[in-house]
Amino acid sequence: MKSEYKSSKSVAKNQTVPISVNDPRLAWNKIGQTKARQGAEIDIIGLDGKSLTMGGLNLSNPTGSGTSESSSLARQSLNSLPPMGGEPPKVYPGGSGPFIITPTDPTDVAATWSGENLVITFNWDYANDLNTTISQFIVELTADGITRRTAMNTFLPNKTQTAQSITITKAINSLTFGTFRTNITAICVLSGDPLNNISNTICAGTVPTYVLDLPTPTITVTAANNGYSVAYTAPTSSSYDAIDIWEYESTASTEPTGVTYSRSYFGRITPAAIISPNNNARWVKARFSSSSGTYTAFSAAQKVTPTSPVSVDLTPPNEVSAVTGTWSTDDITVAY
Repeated sequence: MKSEYKSSKSVAKNQTVPISVNDPRLAWNKIGQTKARQGAEIDIIGLDGKSLTMGGLNLSNPTGSGTSESSSLARQSLNSLPPMGGEPPKVYPGGSGPFIITPTDPTDVAATWSGENLVITFNWDYANDLNTTISQFIVELTADGITRRTAMNTFLPNKTQTAQSITITKAINSLTFGTFRTNITAICVLSGDPLNNISNTICAGTVPTYVLDLPTPTITVTAANNGYSVAYTAPTSSSYDAIDIWEYESTASTEPTGVTYSRSYFGRITPAAIISPNNNARWVKARFSSSSGTYTAFSAAQKVTPTSPVSVDLTPPNEVSAVTGTWSTDDITVAY
């Protein structure tokens, strides 16, 4: 699914090429030739199989200890520094050590839910020379105790203004975690360039609470042969998934309390037709389900008694009276 982030600087590009962190092609005196041959950005993969930009381990920090080593190998691979501070480009001389680019950090990170989209805003110094090579923003989310980063090159920077905006759509959320998650407890942003130079990870001061944008259903329950039907108006929100109908057998004149209902239907058909295992009276209520796996409150319960399609008349006919019988030649005539 494509991102909803739009930028006037967005252009088509070749697919990023992954190369292992210990690949000899990444040596300081070979990486320039390697990049030229690939004709695409290089994504350096750490010792643990993760991109250095995504926190992978490198040769200088194989255990993951330390505070700022996550992109050291990528920085060692940098053999030239673009023009910065009014100075001409600098070339990496053999044996003298790499030039390190430390991009500036995002600031004022904030977030809000818009339906099922998580909109993140922040400021970024697009005019700073240290951000000349920045090609992407990466979002780090923590939900249900799991921390994940969005895929590479998902969000491109707007290099014409300070204010930046990123939208984590339902599709990106699901791709990041494997399933759509709304119980998010941390929202952070960092910037990065094609050689895995990255800024610090800056987090939002407050995390918004996801609010389900579905109403409590209003239902009409009608008896039917061997069951009943439930009429309702389906929500138009994209988060609507299904109606969830529950029942409890009881002849009580008011809804029983402290009892356990059982599910009788889950789906999107309207009206919903339910076949009952018997024709006993029962109480019925329903709630809406969302695609995030959350539910609305239950509707008010209604009592219904399924009808039987077989009609049996158990009333006997009236008894006859004043019976008489007479012979008529060889026949008997009976009157009553």
